[in-house]
Amino acid sequence: MTRFFRLIHNEYIKVFHKASTYIMLGLVVLAALGLNLFALLMQNSMINSRQSYWNYSEEYYDDQINYLKDAKPEGYELQIEQYTFMKEQSIEPYGQNDWRSDAAHRMFEKKMQIDHLKEVEGGEQEIKRINTYFDESKTAILNKDWKAYCRADIKWIDTDPTLTKEQKEQNKWNSQYRLDHDVAIDGQNWKSRLLEETAYLKLEVEEARQTQQSGQAVKELSKKEDQLLINLYRLDNDVTVDVGVSGLTTDWNYNFWSVFSSSTSLIQVVSLLIIVIAGSCVASEFSSGTIKFLLINPVKRWKILTSKYVMVLSFSFLMLALFYVVNILFTLLFFGGEYLGAPYLSVSGGLVHAQSGFLHMAWMYLLGSVNMIVMSTLAFAISSLVRSSALAIGVSLFAMLAGSGGVLFMKNILQIDWVRYTIFANTDLNSIVTGSTPFASQTVGFALLVIAAHMVVFLLTAWDGFVRREV
Repeated sequence: MTRFFRLIHNEYIKVFHKASTYIMLGLVVLAALGLNLFALLMQNSMINSRQSYWNYSEEYYDDQINYLKDAKPEGYELQIEQYTFMKEQSIEPYGQNDWRSDAAHRMFEKKMQIDHLKEVEGGEQEIKRINTYFDESKTAILNKDWKAYCRADIKWIDTDPTLTKEQKEQNKWNSQYRLDHDVAIDGQNWKSRLLEETAYLKLEVEEARQTQQSGQAVKELSKKEDQLLINLYRLDNDVTVDVGVSGLTTDWNYNFWSVFSSSTSLIQVVSLLIIVIAGSCVASEFSSGTIKFLLINPVKRWKILTSKYVMVLSFSFLMLALFYVVNILFTLLFFGGEYLGAPYLSVSGGLVHAQSGFLHMAWMYLLGSVNMIVMSTLAFAISSLVRSSALAIGVSLFAMLAGSGGVLFMKNILQIDWVRYTIFANTDLNSIVTGSTPFASQTVGFALLVIAAHMVVFLLTAWDGFVRREV
């Protein structure tokens, strides 16, 4: 065993004697830095776009009013009244951060129905109801009183004769929760945004439950029900950030977890670098002639091969750990650590469970490393068969970069279902866990079986190519 560890140590010495190794380590650091700089640029771009949007709000209203006066489409007088009112109150046209924008659109949208209701028998009651809602909403906007607007919304729903009692409760849940828990309508506030999302999700779930569900629809409903439980847990326990739903495409304002949780998408960079090492560690010995000196030692060939493979695997995880750590450091540097204690929320048995965000991310890195291990093993097998490091590296890189695209092409375009049994359709365990693969009912267990079968083939190929090879 001591001799075997000495072989592994010698392999590490060879790796760290190469300047290319330090270049690759530097690239890992640069990848982490690049992600954070990109996120910083995106954040600044969004801030600037929001500011410029606010700056041209008055000009927007003037342009719309002039157009309506010239074109005179049906109902243009009421539209002009709406734009004039919103301009006078300095309300953003479609502002995400000003509740009055949505309120103004809704009250004028309802008022536009009055002309039609005048021609409907018994429409007087609905017209009265709309006018009451319009007046109450307008007063709330003029007074900047979001609570009054919520009360107007609740009254509107309660007086709707077309809704059942259960439907009324579902539709007014958002406004009632705000009043009960004093949550202002504010696009900048996480709880307010989460309330809007949760209210919409409650309606979606309830609607889906009323219809007959089967197959994929049942799975989608289950996901929505789990997300609803998580949202309600966050609201009740003041959980500002959920690591599980953080990311550059989901957060309004970036924080530590927005950026760090997105770093898993760059694990492929580490995989590319590991392929270079795996593809050259055996082939380079034969092409340079150093294999003769290596075989002089009284050590069996399979032990030499195993020591090289152990070095490849252990070095892979060292680079992955480096990538994990430098991502944390750079993200702390650029975005601070305000929410470092944020949990990862998941649902099991109808209950919401919270765990450490860092442990969850470490698990996501491990799942992401499966593709790295598989592709490096393929490169290692090819390296054991050929003398050219460039060939082993090139074929493996091509397989890694084109594999997933080829699977999607064969599945979606050519409609070939057996492609699910290929290695490239099963290495992205993160997608399989979240159910975002193109194959229905694909499970982690099935993926692991496919991976295990291919890995056995790769390792037997490497063993046969190295042990029986003439020097």
